[in-house]
Amino acid sequence: MIVADDDDDMRSAVAEALRIEGYLVSEAHDGAELIAMLDDGSVRPDIIVADIKMPRLSGFGVLQALTVGHRDVPVVLITALSDGPVGAVALKLGAVGVLHKPFDSDDLLTAVCNARHVVDARQASHGG
Repeated sequence: MIVADDDDDMRSAVAEALRIEGYLVSEAHDGAELIAMLDDGSVRPDIIVADIKMPRLSGFGVLQALTVGHRDVPVVLITALSDGPVGAVALKLGAVGVLHKPFDSDDLLTAVCNARHVVDARQASHGG
C-alpha cells in the first residue's frame, strides 16, 4: 500500500494507523513521487491512499496517471474539501472511495477494507 500526502503529519498518521493493522505501507510526499515509485518498480501496491490536494500531482492527477499507465490499483482519496462535487468527480475518475477530513482510523480502515474487496474481486475475475 502507498499513502501519498504532502502534509507530513497526516501522511504519517494514516500510514501508522494502517501499519498497526498489519499493512505494509510505503509513503510518498505527493502524487508525482507516488507515480515515480510505481514507474521505477520500487513498490507494487495493492491499494493507494492519496490526498486530493497536493503539489506537483494531485490525487485526481494520480487517478489519471494510473489510467494512462494501465495500472489497475484501487485508489482511496482523502480530502479536506467539503462533500459535494469533489466526491462525485473522484468516483467518476475511478476512485473506489473518498474520505473527508477529519476522519478517524475506523473510517480509514473501512475505506481500505472496501478497496481490498475491489482487489479481491478483480483477482477472482482474472483467475488470480
